[in-house]
Amino acid sequence: MLLLMNPAAFFTTYFAKPLCSATGGYNIVNTIAYGLLAAVLAFGLYYLFKSMKVKIDYNFFWGASPFVILGSLWHVYADAVSTCIPYLQTPFIYLMFAGIGILAMVIGLFIEKRTKVKLKYWHFMLITASIATVLSAFYFFKIVQPIAVAKILGLTSVFALFFHVFSKKWPKFFTPINKCVMTAAMFDAASTVVGMTGYGYAEKHILPTYLINLVGTAWIMIPLKFVVILLALYAIDRLEDDTQFSNMIKFVILAVTLGPGTRNTLRILMGV
Repeated sequence: MLLLMNPAAFFTTYFAKPLCSATGGYNIVNTIAYGLLAAVLAFGLYYLFKSMKVKIDYNFFWGASPFVILGSLWHVYADAVSTCIPYLQTPFIYLMFAGIGILAMVIGLFIEKRTKVKLKYWHFMLITASIATVLSAFYFFKIVQPIAVAKILGLTSVFALFFHVFSKKWPKFFTPINKCVMTAAMFDAASTVVGMTGYGYAEKHILPTYLINLVGTAWIMIPLKFVVILLALYAIDRLEDDTQFSNMIKFVILAVTLGPGTRNTLRILMGV
């Protein structure tokens, strides 16, 4: 079937039409393509930050993560309006806010290294993204279902507490970065569970949809995300000696879980 389609029809069927689909948006072709794009982006950012002498550490996570949240907020805005905004859809929105985050990093590095202002680059990133998020929220934010968000945050907090306790027993694995990544994954899982079981939302991604339909409940996302992310982090720590590269991979994992989790939570909160 794929081989019989001309390039224009192929792009329209698997990328253009799903871009603004109200019922799905993901298929096996664009899912694989977006996964490969994320991998290429991770490699590209690794070499970019290496050339800029930026250390990918816990402070980097603090500076960069708010841009994931900011991008998710604008993704919800795109969900809320009646007309499709292509550049606020996957994957363009992630590329756009990655670019904005890198720009903020460059400005922050200039302030840190070329001026007398006592401000680290990640401080500037955190401040910039926080201000942009607050201003964006004033533009279109509303509260419709706060109880649902309390459930999501409560469930996430339970796992965050477990990870903190585990870090006392296994500090070499449950590092601050690994705890952040695992908490983001459980936040994503919790938002899926609460949204699907109590508020009528549906999963759009291919594999989660298949597994949820297979077992008959969205609760499968909790053990699934826990095991998959746990094994991924274990493999990264065991097989990759370059801390910079391993932390870059971990940040990508954080972004692809924190982003959807934030989008899900804000959609439920705003009744979108």
